[in-house]
Amino acid sequence: MRVPTVGFRSSARQFPKFADYFNETAPAEFNGYSPPFLGCSTDTEPGLIQIWTGFIARTAPDWGLLIRPPANLPRPLGYECYEGIVDTDQWFGPLFVNLRLIRTHAPIEFDANFPLLQVQPVQRSLQGKALDRFDVVQDLGAMTSKDWDDYRKPSWRPKHGPLRHPGEYAASSRKRRKQTDET
Repeated sequence: MRVPTVGFRSSARQFPKFADYFNETAPAEFNGYSPPFLGCSTDTEPGLIQIWTGFIARTAPDWGLLIRPPANLPRPLGYECYEGIVDTDQWFGPLFVNLRLIRTHAPIEFDANFPLLQVQPVQRSLQGKALDRFDVVQDLGAMTSKDWDDYRKPSWRPKHGPLRHPGEYAASSRKRRKQTDET
């Protein structure tokens, strides 16, 4: 029996036995609408796929989720993870990640011990407002003496040596966060 999927062409694939589980568990009106595990997201761009994370997400009002590649980890060689914000306070449904397959000469393996994506809460009031408040200095001559004082702190000393310790920035960031959390 073929199970329809929401928002996907017939090329979508279900996780084995999940459609039956979904139909047994969900209210009857949702039978046949289990989220697909894997689907092609477009006909126009070859190599684009969507993978369901297995999560259905909801956030507090005025919050969304940024789906992105994992921070501070090397990128896998076979695919790229697209970034995007989902307004999960308005839309309650399966959380998908869009990937672009870039390896054509060899199989692409997904390691169960390596994160596929990172999900980060983002406050909507910051989207397009506070996050857009920054100045761009077009010329070094426009930097103020305060700018140069701030630049001097992390930049002018060698990374190693008597004046700077490895991990100094990370340690000071953790200390600042801890102090903020305690207040």
